[in-house]
Amino acid sequence: MVNKKIAIIGAGFAGLASAYYASSNADVTVIESEAVGAGASGVSAGLLHCYVGKHAKLNWRGREAVAASKELITVVEEATGRTVSQKNGFLRIAIDEVYEADFQKSAEIHKDVEWLTAADCRDRVPGLVDAPGIFVTSGWTVDAAAYMSALWELCESRGVRFRKEEIDTLAQLSSYDHVVVAAGARTRSIRELSALPLRQMKGQLLRYPWPEELPPLTYPVSGQVYVVMTDDGKACWVGSTFEKNFADVLPDQDIAYARIHPRLTDLFPCMEKYRPTDCQAGVRCTSPNHLPLVDQFNERTTIFTGLGSKGLLYHALFAKQIVQKINHKSHLQN
Repeated sequence: MVNKKIAIIGAGFAGLASAYYASSNADVTVIESEAVGAGASGVSAGLLHCYVGKHAKLNWRGREAVAASKELITVVEEATGRTVSQKNGFLRIAIDEVYEADFQKSAEIHKDVEWLTAADCRDRVPGLVDAPGIFVTSGWTVDAAAYMSALWELCESRGVRFRKEEIDTLAQLSSYDHVVVAAGARTRSIRELSALPLRQMKGQLLRYPWPEELPPLTYPVSGQVYVVMTDDGKACWVGSTFEKNFADVLPDQDIAYARIHPRLTDLFPCMEKYRPTDCQAGVRCTSPNHLPLVDQFNERTTIFTGLGSKGLLYHALFAKQIVQKINHKSHLQN
């Protein structure tokens, strides 16, 4: 029996995960106008947990989503011999008192969330603002670029091909049996999908030198922004902005600084005197209800987009489900 031919538009978290799962019994081609991981996934902070959001509430389908992502990351690490994750949890600080009750409630309900007093937080992380927080013991930190590179390496070893091309219309892919559109912010640039209810959101990160008087962070810390150390412990990435209105997709350090720096100094007052040395930007895609948009667009096209800032959380779970549905349909037809 000839394998089904599947085209996947997009080479970010969603597209690569879809390619991996589909490659077990299909002829798969990933189509991307740029390089693997060149979109918003490539500038992700890499915080993997199921309490995304200001109030630290359990995300919709959060536990199964985290489990699926951790499973795929582990498969990638074992298959490629590359370590792309750190399994050391992360600290969230209740900068605003309005969130303290929510954080405490989360700690009461969930076994992997620990409430910490302000003194506890400062003991763990010198230099922090005097505020309480929670420690999410189940949190992972994923090097997004390294993960996508390793995931693509695994996909290639399973026969997945890469085609560099801008897709303007689904008609360009008429030779394929099925198309998965995992194009993120570029989804609506495809003619047939231009009316989808999606919104673009620009996110920017800033790189700062880390204060010599402070020990490097052993895990990420977040308040109104997150702080993630670089591998050498000499700098950190801080983000992110959530820009609904923006002139272009390029990094704009002035805008990023105006939005990020005050929040960084709220979290680490000693960072006031430091200035960023680099800026990265990506454009996310969100749906009206801020949940992934996973839907059958027509007989041979599946939409997988709208992940927003939860791409790392949801990519594996829904990629696996999409491929299972495609395979089930193929089985019924045969």
